Amino acid sequence: LCTRIINTMGSTNVSQKTIDDAKTINAKIQGTRIKKKSETEENKEEAKSVSVSRQSYDSFYENFKALNNLLQQDGNYNPTETDLNIAGLTTKETEMADANKNIAIQANDLATKRTARNKQFYLDENCLIVVARGVKKYIRGKYGVTSPQFAQIKNLKFTSL
Repeated sequence: LCTRIINTMGSTNVSQKTIDDAKTINAKIQGTRIKKKSETEENKEEAKSVSVSRQSYDSFYENFKALNNLLQQDGNYNPTETDLNIAGLTTKETEMADANKNIAIQANDLATKRTARNKQFYLDENCLIVVARGVKKYIRGKYGVTSPQFAQIKNLKFTSL
């Protein structure tokens, strides 16, 4: 979508500076560099350790929002395609913001549920670990250490977090 926007900008009365700024924002969205770094001995180490990728959902949204704001500020960007015009891009921006909020809510809900699960499995008085160890002791006591029943489960290990 962003590449289509950049290509459409060239056919409107948008200033060259706005197009250049939009290309920079698009490069951030795509996770690429606008200008390729030269491979000299001084910056080879830096090139390996510094990432330009801003591919998280939040970064993607912020860069798309910046691109939409840039187009709105220019005033000369007005394509006829509904998915490329300002209204369509603003709708897309709103959808992205809502999706990011939903992801944050769901991530928090998942973390809460994992905490409850771990408590039930490993920390409660009658947690899964305690019950499993009790069953293993019961089988050993009922059938004996040399029984085939205990032989099936004797190598099972139950460890707590």
